[in-house]
Order: sequence, then structure tokens, then C-alpha cells
Amino acid sequence: LLILRKNETKLSAKDKKNTENKIRIITNYPETIPWIKGVKFKKLKDKKLKDLTHVVYAHSFADGQLVWGLDGFSNVREWIEFTLENLDIGKNKVYVKAHPNFTIRGYFNEACAMDKYIFSLIRNKFKNSKRLIFENEPVKNSDLLKLLNKKTILISHHGSAILEGTYKKFKNISSKATFWEDKLKLTNQWSTKKEYKTILKRNWNNLKFANNED
Repeated sequence: LLILRKNETKLSAKDKKNTENKIRIITNYPETIPWIKGVKFKKLKDKKLKDLTHVVYAHSFADGQLVWGLDGFSNVREWIEFTLENLDIGKNKVYVKAHPNFTIRGYFNEACAMDKYIFSLIRNKFKNSKRLIFENEPVKNSDLLKLLNKKTILISHHGSAILEGTYKKFKNISSKATFWEDKLKLTNQWSTKKEYKTILKRNWNNLKFANNED
């Protein structure tokens, strides 16, 4: 498996500029990513997102469940339901973002249809919640991040969206079972359900920013 590893050498100014350009392209034009090609992104309407406390990124439920290792959850459906159950309290206001590939047509149609169906079951499970907002349409993460206040906490199990949030100076929470190694201090990570529950209870002030150099 390809894992992002910490660069132990100092980047030159040219390297940093090239890196910035690549990150900017991926962040603003996700349709160039192979597994998202074919998605027709919708313009995100401002749904009073400035007062959100958290954004939770849904993953594909039919693809690569445990490929990056174990962290206390048997699959990402269990993970997202656990996450929403623990955030559906107090004054939290949580935006749940559908993965763009839930709407892909063609070759991946069967898996995406299953993803969309499972997501609808989760949405239905929390239909009476006044704290959870479910986004069903494919919207660009870059558009979403522009509408958030900087004290919104971003949560993903192992998605690349979390790296976009890190790049944009948001505080993030993710599993340690991801495609980047532990040495890279990019998010507030957990390795067990107990650790995760503890981190979910923390407010913005008690979470860490990513290491800038990493």
C-alpha cells in the first residue's frame, strides 16, 4: 500500500511552491481525481454554515473498509453512526457531507448505488435530530470550507478531505488507520473507540493544529 511518509529533508523554496500548486489544483478541482471523475458538482448554497461546530465526512461504505489497519471499528458505517451519536448532544451543530462518489454513474454504479442506499439509512436513523444537517448533493470541499468559520472541527475516518482542511488551517480529527504515517502530525488521531470518544468530547480550544512543516 502507498503510505505518505514524513520528508526528513528540508524542502527548497521551489519544492514548496510546486507542492502549493499541486495542493491548490487538487483542492479546487477534485474532478481531476480518478475516482471522482464523472461527478457533477452542485453549487453549495449557504445554509447558515457559519455557526457549525463540526463537519463529518462520509466515506464509501462498499470500498476499502480496513485497508489501513484497525482502530476499534469494523467498518466506516459503524464509525460514522458512532460519531453522530456522540455529537448529537448539547449545542453542537453538525454538517454531514456525502462523499461525491455516491452519485457517480457508469462503471462504479452498483457500488455507488449501495453507498447512497446505506447513507439514506443513516440519514433516516437521525431524521429527528435538530443538530445534524445532511448534505446529499455532491459539493466541492473547497466551496464548503470557504463558508465555515475557522473554529469548525473537521472529522474524517481517513479521507483526503481532511488534508484539504489541514491545508486551510482547520483543526481536524481522524483515525490513525490512514494513508499517512503516524510521524506526520496532521490531525488529532485516535487508535481505539475509547480514545475517539474522548477526542469527540473536546471543544475546539482543546484540539491541536497540524504541525506546519508536516
